[in-house]
Amino acid sequence: MNKRIIVDTDNGPALIEQIEGTTLQVIGATAVSEISADDNTWSSLHKKLKTGKLDFATVKKEHDISRNQN
Repeated sequence: MNKRIIVDTDNGPALIEQIEGTTLQVIGATAVSEISADDNTWSSLHKKLKTGKLDFATVKKEHDISRNQN
């Protein structure tokens, strides 16, 4: 099963979908958390982050992410 991950960097947040069986190595991240999101939510997050209408802290709060996994 693929993992959906949100990463915060000095340049802002990014969403990454890690393909099952692959290793993810994030360099330069200030925070990394796995996020549970269905396809529609994932697409909506992409659009909001791309336009600057959402930030890492808000995504963590809205999706009940309590800790970083970095």
